[in-house]
Amino acid sequence: MYSPKEKTHQEVPFSTTIPTSDNKQYFVPLQESDNRLWCYSASGYITGFNIQTLRGDTAIRISDNYPLTKELFRTIAVCSAVDDEGTAWISGSDEQNNFITKFHPGIKPRTQIFPVNKYGVLKGFIPINKKQFLFISTTQTYICHSDSIDKPMKLLSREKIPGNHNRRFAFERLSVFNKGSILFPGNEFIYEFNPTEQTLKPYSSSQYSTIPLSRQLVFAIKEDNHGNIWIGRDAGDGLLVYYPSKLQFGLLEAPKEYFNLVYSMAIDANNNIYAANFEKGINVFSQNGKWLRHIPIPQKENNLPLSIRCMQFIDKEHLLMKSLYGRVLILNTSNNKITDLTSLMPERITLVKNAFYASFLKENENSYLFSHNKFLLRFIKDNNKYTIQVVDSVQEGSMVSTLAYTQNKELVLGTDKDCIFYSKEKSTHVSLPGNPIVKHMNLHPDGSLWVATVAGIHIIRDYKVVKSYTTSNGLLNDFIYGILFDEKGNAWYSSNKGLGCIQPNGQISFYSEEDGIQAEEFDTQSFCKGIYGTLYFGGVKATTSFTPSIILQETTTKPDRYFRN
Repeated sequence: MYSPKEKTHQEVPFSTTIPTSDNKQYFVPLQESDNRLWCYSASGYITGFNIQTLRGDTAIRISDNYPLTKELFRTIAVCSAVDDEGTAWISGSDEQNNFITKFHPGIKPRTQIFPVNKYGVLKGFIPINKKQFLFISTTQTYICHSDSIDKPMKLLSREKIPGNHNRRFAFERLSVFNKGSILFPGNEFIYEFNPTEQTLKPYSSSQYSTIPLSRQLVFAIKEDNHGNIWIGRDAGDGLLVYYPSKLQFGLLEAPKEYFNLVYSMAIDANNNIYAANFEKGINVFSQNGKWLRHIPIPQKENNLPLSIRCMQFIDKEHLLMKSLYGRVLILNTSNNKITDLTSLMPERITLVKNAFYASFLKENENSYLFSHNKFLLRFIKDNNKYTIQVVDSVQEGSMVSTLAYTQNKELVLGTDKDCIFYSKEKSTHVSLPGNPIVKHMNLHPDGSLWVATVAGIHIIRDYKVVKSYTTSNGLLNDFIYGILFDEKGNAWYSSNKGLGCIQPNGQISFYSEEDGIQAEEFDTQSFCKGIYGTLYFGGVKATTSFTPSIILQETTTKPDRYFRN
């Protein structure tokens, strides 16, 4: 509970006789009346918290036929609002029906149900005035009366206006400019409903006809005391604002170092995350996600900033890095000094400039294997001296994309064609379905080798592919970037369509932007595991971190999900 006068907050204890097996309760505040704060809870009750005792002392069941599941709760509070008469309205949808609940303190809640196949999926239910509401779904937008929602008073649009809103539906009633108008977000624009004229149109009245919001979700719209409209989106370029007094839009740009495609990551001994951004140097974050500093990489090649494709800490203060163009660098994290070691490699190798795929593999305390195009190399540190050796090269027309060890410390080269179990004497090639590019390999606790490719996930045991996961048997996307294992053997993978988790029993879970991840698209070599088991995956907007034991709880219901960017 937050007090704006004292600028303090207090956790409100919960104590009622609600019959629920949940360990947690989830609340959406509805309104304050009768000395109580009324909230909708995940168990399908409206709970009243006594403001003086700060305890939940009243629980009102919504309806016997109301779907009382936590999964529905994730979408049921799409829109909650209070009308002029002090009645709270809660709206939401599942796959088959829309639910609109009317609640007024002292009166039994009443729920109306409307089929999705007739009305579309309800996205917003906004009070206008005199018991009139905007009914906004994926197929239509119309004005309705609260007592006859299924009989439109006026149809405003049959376009698919709403975006992919799966949480709370944001809207704002203007009080300065265009007073009385209601703004709400759509898939591509912000829409304005004028209650006097009863018209709906993309928000304009500026030199721009619309706000370009294509593929961006709007999570908040707020009008300040000056009438400026603040728009919070899922874009990483900053905060959008519209100034009606100037008839123009503005963008409060986020620092460019903060928001950029994350190409590779590493974690130091203090669990700080080093994230290399596309042509923008390195950002350092604490394990809690707090930004600490930006480290520029001044070296350039062909007038282009260096893009670091892979990184590996070789001791507490030195970070080994390799660039897209073949540079090998050492970063001293104590003073941010960068040393270029590229001259230690033969010229015939450094002439191969564009090596998109790269990875480091620790061989022992003083040496690391790494790849550059078709070459396998070894980096050696001896006190403060460094050397680079050429170990071998694969056949012409191939390139080494990633490296890994088997349970018996046998070296495996992932290429753009297959997996090579490497030996100077005799190497064994293991073909993969479709001959895909190998993006990453990781050893499972059970001894099997999991291979992430652009054509799914393949599991190798005894030099044979024993299992494959693709879109044909459960994956949402075949383009897999990396695989990390938690302490229970669950395989967490990043792809071009969100994060996924494959449990030892074969069950697959999926996580999208709606669950809190940075974006659906992730990137090559942009993942790592923290010393406390936290997993990190980098992508086109940010780095997503989470604790697997919190995300994937062993319960019969779908757990709440905690991701941090």
